[in-house]
Amino acid sequence: MNFTTFKKLQMHLTSIKINSCLKLVLFLGLILMNCHAQGQQQKSDEDWTTIEFELPNKGEEKDWEYLNYIFKLYCKTKQQCEYLEKANLWQKIKYSNDLYTTRSKVVEDFLNKYPNSPHFYDAVIFFLGSPFRPGFIPVDVDSTVINTIAELKKDEGENKWLKADRLLPIDFKARELWLKKGEGFVAQILHSDAPIEIKIKIEQALYNRDIGMALIDYSSIPKPDNESDYWKTIDNQFWRPVWDRLLALLEKYPESERLGTYTMVILNSLSRDVSSELSKEYRNDLYEKVKNRTEKGCQIIIKSIEEYIKAEIMLVNNSGGTPLEMEFYTLQGDKMLLSDLKGKVVLFDFWFKDCKPCIAAMPHLKKLYEEYKDQGFEIIGIVCNGDEAKPRIQEILNNANVDWPQHLDKGKNAKVSYHKLFQISSFPTMWLLDKNGRIVNNDIELNQLYNELPKYLNENE
Repeated sequence: MNFTTFKKLQMHLTSIKINSCLKLVLFLGLILMNCHAQGQQQKSDEDWTTIEFELPNKGEEKDWEYLNYIFKLYCKTKQQCEYLEKANLWQKIKYSNDLYTTRSKVVEDFLNKYPNSPHFYDAVIFFLGSPFRPGFIPVDVDSTVINTIAELKKDEGENKWLKADRLLPIDFKARELWLKKGEGFVAQILHSDAPIEIKIKIEQALYNRDIGMALIDYSSIPKPDNESDYWKTIDNQFWRPVWDRLLALLEKYPESERLGTYTMVILNSLSRDVSSELSKEYRNDLYEKVKNRTEKGCQIIIKSIEEYIKAEIMLVNNSGGTPLEMEFYTLQGDKMLLSDLKGKVVLFDFWFKDCKPCIAAMPHLKKLYEEYKDQGFEIIGIVCNGDEAKPRIQEILNNANVDWPQHLDKGKNAKVSYHKLFQISSFPTMWLLDKNGRIVNNDIELNQLYNELPKYLNENE
């Protein structure tokens, strides 16, 4: 209802001869109708295609609470969430870029406003982290690029995101400015009297930012299969400076157990996302550098690499029927050795928290487990996730009423990634081991288990 219509109805209501009380009721109803109409108009004018945040400026603690709030927020309203579910790829990318850009601006404002805050260190880590990292998409993206990205099909899976990354232009000036701001905040901490543990944490966060961006840039480069030899050379040229920078951090903080553990995480990431050969080359070089060092960070690296070498030798030897030697840590943190299960037939179930076929198979495994566990059958779940996924994993296990041990392959206690070592690339994958710990089938299906289990349970050791 526009203003002119409202005034006409008001004048008409004033002129007619009716009871004054009734006239008052009708007049109030008219006001409510007008307010409702204006509200509906405002609602329809809202833009669900973007999102903005602003530092509330309500004091240090309230503003810090707000940072933590927007860290987890993806869409503000139900309508906005519904829009994103139906949005095409360009709309999603544009929305995400706006979201990360506005988050980054808010945390920057906090850092500039509260340089002496006890939350300053954590706010810098926020600023450097991926949830606050803009995509640096220019304002004036060519319409042809927008339309091409928008038309990429959902059924293309991860390929559609790679295609979009290759098509999108980058605002390099904005990116360089953002990088320098992050380095400036880090420099403030490194030149302060902050504890050494904080400085290590901040330098690690800065390195993590840069290697994360390097992985994004690297993944968007096409690498034809017939150029594999060429890419072996390019890989080393691209990643050697990144790797050397981490080695310099290790040399700077050799006692840091945190940094020692992080180094092994980076090696696993390079193996997964770049090249297993390159990762192995860097790992072996690193071992030669630290094998005689006694500092705590170096000791963590030495032990982890020696576990990998031991596991690789074990894998080679197993082709001749040698029993596996492996260690696991349950979700409760209890250590298990495969050798402790000698005399039992063991099934390895390789899975991860978002694998629907893996989860669907659990009731069938549960049925087998209940039928044969008293005859010497054991299952060990080897989950390709870390500690952060523990609540979701526990929820899945509870729903399936699963009670056999589960090992987090990327958990804090894991010394070796068995998924990486054994090159597990399809899920679910199950291995069956005999009573001596030897692999008898490294790709067994559920229907095969019903026939194979009794056979191996009845065998003598």
